[in-house]
Amino acid sequence: MVSELSSGLGKRRRRVFGGRPHKVTVRLTEEEFVAVSALAAARRLSVPAVMVVQTLSTRRGGGVDPEVERALLGEVFAIRRTFGKLTANINSIARYAQGTGEVRPTAAAALASVEAMNARLEEFLVRLKEFFPGIDVTR
Repeated sequence: MVSELSSGLGKRRRRVFGGRPHKVTVRLTEEEFVAVSALAAARRLSVPAVMVVQTLSTRRGGGVDPEVERALLGEVFAIRRTFGKLTANINSIARYAQGTGEVRPTAAAALASVEAMNARLEEFLVRLKEFFPGIDVTR
């Protein structure tokens, strides 16, 4: 449930086919503008974008705060990147072992890294269930 507004990690919204033909003008009191501007600054979004995020997340039954979503996405990408590096390392170790019949001394450290990343992934999945109670993260 990644919204198109905040999945860009604070950047512009994605383009949509046909553009966005509807423009809305909203008048705010000074207090409303200060509150909306503060929320926009905290979430690193523009004032119009934060108004759209708030409205759509309310309509969908709450949604996930863009700051939380940003942190969750950051963790997903970090885990993915690290697993990519680990698989490359393990493939290198396997090629060496197949070619020479010997196991590199770094194999034990690589296995420990895989176990650590697996624990990190499990922790992330538990955290993910906090924000998406209906999600099934079982294997």
